[in-house]
Amino acid sequence: IINPSFIQNPNHEFSISSFFVLNNKVYLTTLNDGLYLIEDNELVKVNDIKKIFSSYVWKNKIYLGTETELLILDDKKFDVIKKYPVSSIWQFTNYNNGISFISSGIYANDGGIYRLEDEKVVNRVEILKIPFLDLKSFAYDKKNEFLYIGTQNNGLIQINLNASIFH
Repeated sequence: IINPSFIQNPNHEFSISSFFVLNNKVYLTTLNDGLYLIEDNELVKVNDIKKIFSSYVWKNKIYLGTETELLILDDKKFDVIKKYPVSSIWQFTNYNNGISFISSGIYANDGGIYRLEDEKVVNRVEILKIPFLDLKSFAYDKKNEFLYIGTQNNGLIQINLNASIFH
């Protein structure tokens, strides 16, 4: 077991929130210390964005869900190229040739399933008829066209995306 070296901030724990792979290199995000490349036996900081909850790579862009917004980064220099006002994004996925993400408040049930459509964020809760907003995770079953949504306090939601109501 190897524990890559990094500079520990004495004021808080080094809390890793997600991983992603880009150009055959593994990166990690943290809650308080930014974005890092895992290189040999050390962590190399590539960006100082704070409060990152989730990450995803799609179509040569890096998507970061933070405490206050969705950030889209350039995959070469890790510069922020676009911001959207969606807070507390816990997970990303792509289905039907688009990127979707799930969000819910930390202290309130004010979540949603969002999709980027023509450079705009669209909340799909009403369209999908989702009865709860304490959303935490989701998965897309391509074979059966089901979207599974895990909630904090209301169990599992299964949505048949093939149903005529969603077309």
